[in-house]
Amino acid sequence: METVATSLVPLFLSFPPCSRHNFKLKSANWTRGGESLGIRRVLHYLENGLASHWIQLTVKKKWSSVNVPVDSVAFLRESLSESIKKEIAPGKGEVEKDRLLVERINNQTSHCNRNNLTRTEAYRQFYFKHPEIHWAFLAHMVSRNGGWSMTDLKGEFLPHLLTARKREHFFAFFERANALIFQDAYPQLLLYEESKKRGENLFYLLPVFHVSKFMKLFWDNYLEGGMPQLLTLALIINEQNYIENRVVQNYFFQDNVVKTWQFKGQEAMNLTQVLLPGEGSPKAGNPTCGSNSG
Repeated sequence: METVATSLVPLFLSFPPCSRHNFKLKSANWTRGGESLGIRRVLHYLENGLASHWIQLTVKKKWSSVNVPVDSVAFLRESLSESIKKEIAPGKGEVEKDRLLVERINNQTSHCNRNNLTRTEAYRQFYFKHPEIHWAFLAHMVSRNGGWSMTDLKGEFLPHLLTARKREHFFAFFERANALIFQDAYPQLLLYEESKKRGENLFYLLPVFHVSKFMKLFWDNYLEGGMPQLLTLALIINEQNYIENRVVQNYFFQDNVVKTWQFKGQEAMNLTQVLLPGEGSPKAGNPTCGSNSG
């Protein structure tokens, strides 16, 4: 005779291995606190497992349909190789012509880089105005998740696991990484916005903002009709590289954050996972980044 438990076995076995592992670990607590609480927990974890399974299948299906032309990749590889060999800098006349734009971008970047709330909101507002730039939404979600991690440091549980000094180190790690990424990426987003407004490519100004010449190639390619997926991947790679030596490999953060068991434990407990919805249209937002939402 089939029971609820036996009927769930095929579903459980269809989950990805990581989801099944989490399911087993959490099931040890289901019998505690009474039968009704146990049932609610079963339903809760089943829901999470289903969501994880559905998301992985959806992402796999979406990306399997993305075909990057071989000639495009070859062209980008060749162009990148050439750009590395030569210095790319705007002429004095070009910089002077766009001096007010450069000042405005620098001021706006500093204004929106005050804290994680303003950074998260700035990404969100940009994406709502320019949803074709997928990375802006990704940055908003990652920044938002980083904000929750920073908030948790003064939450209900972590103050019992981390000393005040250790929590300061973790906070500095999150803040430094997010601030540096914003400092490097947001001027690129604003340059795109202005390029779109004027109908001309303004990315010759990237060196003025100390952005890697690696990114100019991908922005140029995108403005000429290139694939948005390539731009998204380039931005992910560039920003990860930007913080790698400045934060991740920094000796202070290595000793006080990255190599600690508390930090490594986050990965083991899947606390670093971020769910990103893949469908839906953005709604218009407030035109300034001064809000404390996000």
